[in-house]
Parts: sequence; C-alpha cells; structure tokens
Amino acid sequence: MLAGHVLPTAIRRDEMLSQGSARTLMGDGEVVFALNGGVITVSDARIEVADIEAANGVIHIIDRVLATKKTSPAKIAANTMSPAQRAAVIFELAIERGVPLFNEGDPAACAALYELAINAVLLLGDNSTTKQTGTILTDALKAGKANADPKESAWIYRRAMDRALQMMQVSQ
Repeated sequence: MLAGHVLPTAIRRDEMLSQGSARTLMGDGEVVFALNGGVITVSDARIEVADIEAANGVIHIIDRVLATKKTSPAKIAANTMSPAQRAAVIFELAIERGVPLFNEGDPAACAALYELAINAVLLLGDNSTTKQTGTILTDALKAGKANADPKESAWIYRRAMDRALQMMQVSQ
C-alpha cells in the first residue's frame, strides 16, 4: 500500500540512523533505518537517491517495493471478522507474500498470487466489498489477464488491491 511508503514527517538521510525507525501513514506500519554494507536502508530496501526536495516533503528513491505488515489472521478469530475484514486480510497476505516474489524477479508468480487473491475476495460475495470496489477488482482482473507482460499485470492487480484496501478503511 502506498501509505506504507509515506511518513507523516520529513526525514532526511542524515537523520535516519539516529532515528532508527518511523511510523508510516498506514498507522500500524513501521519502517526501520539501518546501515548495511555502508549503505543506508529502509526496511532492507536500498536508498538509491536521497533527499529530493518536494513541495510537501522529502522524497527518497528506493530499489524495491516495501512489504507491508499488518495484523496476522492467525491473531484474529475468523468467526469474529466481517466479510470486508476477511477481504482485507486476504489482500494484505497476498501483498505481503507477493512483494518478495516481484522483488526477486518473479513477477508472473506475484501476478498469479494477486489474481488469486482478487478472485477469492470476489467469491466472498457482496458483503465483502462495495459495488464500486467490486467493479474496480473485476476491471483489474480483465485488464491484468489481457496484458501479456506479467510485471504490468502484477501492478494492475496491486493497484486495484491497494485501492480496495483504501476504500475499506474509509468505509469503516
């Protein structure tokens, strides 16, 4: 999710190591700053370009997508979750497991995992998503399947899941 890549305050490269970590806009998400092989990393992602000034903050370009960590479904009793919460857990797990596949050079496996997650959520029925979210997911499935590039298909699915998760948060 994009909110897992954004911090509520600007942190420059020379402040990262002394700060150690920072909460993301995702709320319960956190990134960890470390020095690995003489290079500052953000949750194991290498900083390629740092301290790009923007009108609303500072941008750092990293070499991979960050995996987001949310509450494990093992910690949540399935019978106490609403269909929308189950859908959110499915997407969060797919993203958590898909990001490493994509970053390790297997976008086809990542796209297949994301496609499976979207289909699973759609099979949960009408109570798991709003009509608008269902349309976004259905359209993403069509676009992803029609695309011959697995990397692009993975991104089509990921953007749809991120949008669905964002809409689920707003409606709660």
